Amino acid sequence: MPETTSDTASPNRERQQLSRRTLVKGAAWAVPAVAVAATVPLAAASGTCTASVIGNPSPFPPCDTIPAGTWTVHVDRNTSKVSWVTITLPAGFSFAGGASSASVQTDSSGNADVPEITVVSVAAGSYSATVTTDCASTGALLVIPVGVRSSKVDEVWGSYEYGDASDRNIVQRSTDAAATTGGISGNNWGTTYAAVVSASGTVLYWSAHAENPTTVPASPDFANGSTVSPTELSTVTRATLVSTYSTNTTSGGASSAAVGGVAASESAIWQWYASTPTATPTVLSVTLPAGTTVSDVQAHAGYCYALTSGGVYYWPTATSGSAAITPTLIVLPSGVTGPVTQMSSYYDALPSSGPQTSYYTGVVAVVGDSGNLVVAAPGKSQPPGTFATVRTGGTGSSAVSGVKYVGAGSGGLAALTTNGDLYTYNPYSAGGVSSRSWTRRAQNVSSVSVWGYSQYFGGAYVVNGTVTEMFGLNGYTSQSVAGMNGKTITKTFSSDGSYIALASDGTVWVWFGNLDNVPSPSALSIPLTTKAADLGVWGYHNSNYFGGAYVIELPSSC
Repeated sequence: MPETTSDTASPNRERQQLSRRTLVKGAAWAVPAVAVAATVPLAAASGTCTASVIGNPSPFPPCDTIPAGTWTVHVDRNTSKVSWVTITLPAGFSFAGGASSASVQTDSSGNADVPEITVVSVAAGSYSATVTTDCASTGALLVIPVGVRSSKVDEVWGSYEYGDASDRNIVQRSTDAAATTGGISGNNWGTTYAAVVSASGTVLYWSAHAENPTTVPASPDFANGSTVSPTELSTVTRATLVSTYSTNTTSGGASSAAVGGVAASESAIWQWYASTPTATPTVLSVTLPAGTTVSDVQAHAGYCYALTSGGVYYWPTATSGSAAITPTLIVLPSGVTGPVTQMSSYYDALPSSGPQTSYYTGVVAVVGDSGNLVVAAPGKSQPPGTFATVRTGGTGSSAVSGVKYVGAGSGGLAALTTNGDLYTYNPYSAGGVSSRSWTRRAQNVSSVSVWGYSQYFGGAYVVNGTVTEMFGLNGYTSQSVAGMNGKTITKTFSSDGSYIALASDGTVWVWFGNLDNVPSPSALSIPLTTKAADLGVWGYHNSNYFGGAYVIELPSSC
């Protein structure tokens, strides 16, 4: 939101986190593991038969027990004779008593249930057990899908009084959720709306309003809040991604805000909406072409975006009805080829005394191995249409090539190249992209995060493990963030006035305020039981700053 030097509030706008944050490349929530059956050649055996594996369960978390009968081995030998089936497990799994193999006899129909299996200690992924019989020259593979172990979810809500660096109020509260990844948003009344994906693929959501602490710990900046109990979202199964949105409201307070989100599995997308944070959500399916896979979803109060194997799709955020949603594909410019590897979208509803009819929305994408950038930024109060080229290759005096990450907002964008150069791009919502140019801001940058609202732009980036905050309004300024001495920061997460950072040792740091009003930012460590596995941030700034984050902690050892 516009940074001010007065106490004038601007209550009518929407803002979401700018991009999906994946902390561990190739983590289980990026590509879900599914069980498949395949025949494999085995040593010759007496008789002739065919073995197959029946069963396609959702991923199991480490340290879990897989019930007997999850898979059934079927032996077809064209006779009524029973057979013996031997299942040999890979390392990290065991049968009863710690055994690595087990033999079971089929019934008269040729079926044998696989006994109970314990997931002892393995990383997320797919693991193959070998199935042999006493009669087959070919056997089968039993594929065991393993997800991410469920872990504790914390939420942090904070405020920072404008002009008073010592007046920080941070409330930390736990939830009843155990999850692998999540999303969080907030609005102008301090209401948070969050959702997480459990290890079993369900989506859990909750809403909470800014609260007074229930207990005050030793730290003067942190206080404990009440426990939040999430609700399971109906219909959604095998989810791996989730993103939420919240609307701002001029009347009715926090309870009148509309909320919702988008969840996705590898091959399906759902959008849900609710008229208030406590209302029962309506869940709609989003129709995709057959064979399409999903790698990212980003939800906003006005438009939602999905990154798929077929490109970037968008649709107006549904707020009523029950019909399935048909999204629109944003077409790449002529001559730009290759898969879209990353996207960053935004939606800002502009301040107004009446209905929120004015907005900025758009999405920027990285295309192909060469790191070309394309943008769908149609201007004020226009939906996305087709992508336009920002830069393709390395031509021109201010061209940027080899982009590996882009972060976008209505106030500008930031691009990080494969060689660590960080560039920012002047506001492109007015005047079109052709008249704008890039400016290199830093070198040897390892990660960056951005936010934007109207003509305002900000974020944070990391160089050699240290954090620099940046801010732009008719100019550009930057400042290193204090308070994290001795820590090697790996990633930052930015919103308007709320920032968090992840250190290499798994600790998480938070600070509030933008550089025009807080020129010397300083971070505080969030008290955690273990290391962080996934996190996200939201922020809102009117006369003061407030916002917050969720943090999913890594599970302890089995």
